[in-house]
Amino acid sequence: MGPAKLTQHYEADAQGIITAVLRFETDKSTYSVEEALALREAIVAANKQDMIMVLFDQVGSKLLAAGKIREALATDRSLIERHPKEALHHAQIATAFLQAGMGDKARNEAREATRLDPKSAIAFKTLGWVCQFNAIGVQHAYGFDWDCSAAAYKKALELEPDDAYTAIDFAILNEYDHDGERYSADAHLSEAIRGYKAVKEKDRPTGEQYEDNLLFDLLYSGQYKELLQELEKLRSSVTRDALGIAATVAQRGGAAGVAAGIDRADHLPAGSQGRNSALSTAGNQLLHLSLYPEAAGILSAGVEGQSDAAAVTQQIGMFRQLTPWKKEFLPATDPRSAVQRMFTAMMTGTFTESVASELLSRHAYGSAWNGRGILRKQPKVGACCMFLPPSRDYLPMYCWI
Repeated sequence: MGPAKLTQHYEADAQGIITAVLRFETDKSTYSVEEALALREAIVAANKQDMIMVLFDQVGSKLLAAGKIREALATDRSLIERHPKEALHHAQIATAFLQAGMGDKARNEAREATRLDPKSAIAFKTLGWVCQFNAIGVQHAYGFDWDCSAAAYKKALELEPDDAYTAIDFAILNEYDHDGERYSADAHLSEAIRGYKAVKEKDRPTGEQYEDNLLFDLLYSGQYKELLQELEKLRSSVTRDALGIAATVAQRGGAAGVAAGIDRADHLPAGSQGRNSALSTAGNQLLHLSLYPEAAGILSAGVEGQSDAAAVTQQIGMFRQLTPWKKEFLPATDPRSAVQRMFTAMMTGTFTESVASELLSRHAYGSAWNGRGILRKQPKVGACCMFLPPSRDYLPMYCWI
């Protein structure tokens, strides 16, 4: 540092205690003007450097990252035994339990962390995360607790309102409904949109990492005009191009919307391959919006040159015949109504024991235990279904996720 010298030395002992020695030597008591200016420049340069950080590995987390779950749990338990009143260690073992697929134990430990320290944002962030998983550690699957996660994230943000990543996690949670389906009519998309915008206002670099999330939320919440306005501010990508096409089609609707969407695709700068990719993606987004004829038109415009063009063409033919189901069932006196109701309940995750007792004969399962087991294992599947005009012998149903 000019005429002076700054040295740093760090040393760890067997107990993990680190000793840091920073020594500044002036060398002499009087400096010339040139030496003083050189020292000043060196100090200014040093102040621009990152702060000195000494980081300590959390042994349990390190073992967990290495896939040694049993050892990680043992390490975290020993920390809890030594510091039973510290919430942090319960939060750490909650994460380990979750990775081991033990969702219930993870929730219990995370709740204990919040009980021990009601002012710990880390404890509530951990609870918000683990509540998104069910008893066997599957995220957003049957048995996860949306309300628990939302309440925990809200509390964490009360404690640390400037924590951008917790706000992002909460916004992502709001993209799901209570059944774990993303972008559904029951998802909290308005709250998600507000969350992403708030993060971008406070922490622009972090908010910009999630701009596409905001665009998807605008599309699936029907805010097509706002989506197109947002796209004007952003750089182009295949995903964003597709969102722009889908929003253009959905905003106008019908044949006029399809024509406008194709025209937008024709003016993309990415070339024909980028055009077809954007059209294909936009078609799938329109399917999610239940705009089946429009989706068929957009998919047809982008099918040329695709390796699976023949299969896509067959699907397009089916999509042209689809109309959104208005939840109208066949009359109860029609024998086919039982089949229709059963398949609908299975595909929407509402096939409960009471529904089964109404629709199935008492001989449907080998035993009462077997029946209850099958009902418990019914997955929640986000699917679109179509019942076509029946033939003489059966009621055909087409479903896709």
